[in-house]
This record gives sequence, structure tokens and C-alpha cells, in this order.
Amino acid sequence: PAPERVQLLIAFVFALAAYARLAIQSSGAQGAAPSLSLPEAPNELVALFLGSHSVYLAGKFGRSLARRGRDP
Repeated sequence: PAPERVQLLIAFVFALAAYARLAIQSSGAQGAAPSLSLPEAPNELVALFLGSHSVYLAGKFGRSLARRGRDP
């Protein structure tokens, strides 16, 4: 597998775990009524997705340019 795909997968799994932990913590407060909606994603998590997808797209773009350079 391409390195950019591996880093995208790792970033996704990390973000999923972090968001699930946030959702569990926000709904697990004692004495609080259970919430029917998910918590808003923190800016840091959105920045992680932006950076990870940027690396992925840059890798795809770079590989595409490299392939075009090799083709006659």
C-alpha cells in the first residue's frame, strides 16, 4: 500500500477513537440527561483531517505526475 494511504488510515482510526472518547465523556456525566445528539467535533480534530487528507492528495497528485512523466 502507498504510504499516504497508510497515514490516512492511521489518522482516521486515531480521530475515530478520539471522537468516540469525547462522545462517551460528554454523555457520561453523572446526573445529566442523556443527549440525543453527537458533540461538535473539536477544531483540532478537523485540522487533523485537513492535514491528513492534504498529505494523501499530495501523494496522489505526485504519483500521477510521476506516471505522466514516464509515459511516452
